[in-house]
Amino acid sequence: MNERDQQSPLGDHTPGLGLPLDTALYRIAEQVQRLARAQGQVQTLLGAVLAISRDLDQQSILQRIVATAMDLVDARYGALGVLSDDRTRVTEFIALGLTDQERADLAGSEIPQGRGLLGLMIHETEPLRLDDLTRHPDSIGFPSGHPPMRSLLGVAITVRGQIYGNLYLSERRDGQPFDTQDEAVAVSLAGAAGIAIENSRLYEQVRLSALAYGEQLQSFTRTLQNVTTAKDLVVFMREAMHLLELRHGFSMVFNYDVSAGKQSFLIETSETPADDWINKHRTAITLAHQQRLTLMVAHPGGPLGLNDSSFLIPFEIGESGQSDAGDPINRVLGGFAFDMQSKSASEEARKEFLSDASLFIENWCVAYGTLCLKERLQHEQLLRDKARNERMESIATMVTGVAHELNTPLGTARTAGCMVAESLAVLTSSFPEMSDNFPIAADVRESVQLMNRNLDRAHLLIQSFRKLSTSQMFDNRMTVDLRETISDCIAAMAPDLEKAGIVATIHSSERQNWQWDGYPGHLSQVLVSLIRNVLQYAYGDGLGGKIDIFLGWQESDFSITFADYGCGISPEILPRVFEAFVTSRKGGEGIGLGLSIARNIVHNLLGGKISCESPVDVGTRFVIELPLASPDNDYDAYSDL
Repeated sequence: MNERDQQSPLGDHTPGLGLPLDTALYRIAEQVQRLARAQGQVQTLLGAVLAISRDLDQQSILQRIVATAMDLVDARYGALGVLSDDRTRVTEFIALGLTDQERADLAGSEIPQGRGLLGLMIHETEPLRLDDLTRHPDSIGFPSGHPPMRSLLGVAITVRGQIYGNLYLSERRDGQPFDTQDEAVAVSLAGAAGIAIENSRLYEQVRLSALAYGEQLQSFTRTLQNVTTAKDLVVFMREAMHLLELRHGFSMVFNYDVSAGKQSFLIETSETPADDWINKHRTAITLAHQQRLTLMVAHPGGPLGLNDSSFLIPFEIGESGQSDAGDPINRVLGGFAFDMQSKSASEEARKEFLSDASLFIENWCVAYGTLCLKERLQHEQLLRDKARNERMESIATMVTGVAHELNTPLGTARTAGCMVAESLAVLTSSFPEMSDNFPIAADVRESVQLMNRNLDRAHLLIQSFRKLSTSQMFDNRMTVDLRETISDCIAAMAPDLEKAGIVATIHSSERQNWQWDGYPGHLSQVLVSLIRNVLQYAYGDGLGGKIDIFLGWQESDFSITFADYGCGISPEILPRVFEAFVTSRKGGEGIGLGLSIARNIVHNLLGGKISCESPVDVGTRFVIELPLASPDNDYDAYSDL
């Protein structure tokens, strides 16, 4: 395995959510969580890129780049090393994430000089992703007082095709190694960082340009901040090319995807070009990539089949590879050609034009690459949702079938028991002396009663299990009895509660109508999650305990107070109890997602509120407030994780 592609497999932990239908459900939840995390990264990346691009102070930009990268991949440590002009050593090193004590311990150490792994990245532009950097052959260790680090994600920041510095990230907060999605996000951010750095260098030049040109450039920047589709990007680039033509007077051709056909050509020229003219430029761009000409550099157009007065800038977007769904991912190849024949341009004029054109091209590459990544993730999510729904439908069908098959023999046994009881009653009434002379008759009667009670209980449990599981599989909005929904949850969890010696009781006011308009399956997921938390955390093994569920109402809200009287939640964890991956059991069951998902369901899907109180040595109380009717939406409970 190449050192740049090291990945550790995900652990076998599964979220402690829902009913124990099938471990495959838990794996699906974990996959959805990963996809939600990836989608959240992509959704915030464009905003982060634009925030960085607005800053023109170079030191502020460098600080913001590191902080943004740490936030996007949830890294504990981040740093940026700026290289010297000859690109042989590090001249500036900006590190974030260190505590005051760690900075004090490193006070006597010099900044990294580009040896070891840092030196390796100085000369290579490919990303470096390691699960354990200490095992890399180029690793030379850390200076005294340096905090321990194992995982590493490093990407180069390039400005005008030259390495400006390197961005380093270490130690994801969730303990997992960096993955391909983290790498893709970091690479995109590094591209934006290079543009932002170059923007700061060019700021003075832009400021001294003509007032009209400066105002138009600012309008393009504002336009880019609102770009959300490829169509808007095309509009933006057309305007940019028109601005360049007005300022410099060159004819231009921009082909953002050579494989997409004629519609991917944007042309700014005084004459309407013929198809053969477009085909000639497509051939030239393709030839430039086949010859592996240096990207983002102007090459003479003559050797590529264009006019001798033309130049061509090849560029590419993204990386080749394979998506999570197994589909191939190819780089997007493009090119920007311009012709100076219409104007006797000096070398200085050509350089000035290249400076402006490169700025627009680089912004295009970052924005278009981000949108392509977002569209790919959305497509993969659709495929995953389809597979998840198909699996859930098959499981729901299986649950219904099993319940039906169990009900048949249970009904037969119940009928047989009734027949035995009736026969025994007839026999004892016909021969009264049997009750006195044959004690076995009383034993038979008691056994039949015990059997019938347990058969009724099994039937009730199966019905609750089927109703609850089906509602969670296909959770449509419906009007249900809130007390009955809570009772179904308790009945479905009854075996686990009895095994732990925990008694769950529902307390309600005198209100006769507990009709609630909402999503009972998702509410049951929240309640079952709270019950499982009690089973796992509240009471010690074999000690038993109790759960009180208080059901109340006001004019516009229902309230569900879920109380246990166990060990409670520590004051250190209580403020973060609804955050993802927060758990008080180290190395035990669960990965700390249950309450986070429960909060998302209550707040965003059911339109309510959930809070937690845990006084010392008193137990824990969760209070759920629900509107009488939940809002209409299709919120994904995993999307904020």
